[in-house]
Amino acid sequence: MQGIADLDPDGGWRLLAFECKFGLEGQPSLRLLSQGGEIRLHRIVDRVDVNSQGELRVIDYESGGSYLTPKDLIERQRLQLPIYAIAASQALGLDEPVEGFYWKLFQAGPSSLKLSSFDYVGGAGPPAAFSLATSYIEATVSPIRQGAFSPLAPWDGCPDWCTAAA
Repeated sequence: MQGIADLDPDGGWRLLAFECKFGLEGQPSLRLLSQGGEIRLHRIVDRVDVNSQGELRVIDYESGGSYLTPKDLIERQRLQLPIYAIAASQALGLDEPVEGFYWKLFQAGPSSLKLSSFDYVGGAGPPAAFSLATSYIEATVSPIRQGAFSPLAPWDGCPDWCTAAA
C-alpha cells in the first residue's frame, strides 16, 4: 500500500514544505483581487512538493472521502485545493502549481480531482481551477460586503422548514 511519505517517488517529486502557512503566524495572507476590493484568506497548506523542473504540487490531506471530485469544485462544494495552490505559490514566491490533489488518508490514495487534469466548460488545467474558485469566493464575499445575506438553498435541496425553500 502506498503511504504518504512516498507519494510518487519515481515521478521526480520531493517534499518542499509541510504545513505551509499563509495569513498566520506573521506570514502574508493570500490576496485575491476582485471587483469589490482585495480579499484576504488564511489557512495552512498540508504539503507542497517540487520536481526537478521547479514545478509545484500541492496536496491536501483528507480523512473523509466525500466531495473530492472535479464536480465538487464545479458545484462549489470544495474550493480549498485551488486556493491552497495559489497560496503556496505566493507564500513560497514560486510559479503557480502544475498539480494538486486531495490525499485520502484512509484509502491511501489521491482524489479524482487533480488540478493538472481539471476540465469544465470554462477551461482546463490549474488556471481554470484557480479562476473558478476565485470567482466563487468573489461571488460569496461581494454580497457580504454589501450587507446582503439572502438565504440560499443547499446544493442538494432544502427541507420544507428551510428559509431558502421559497
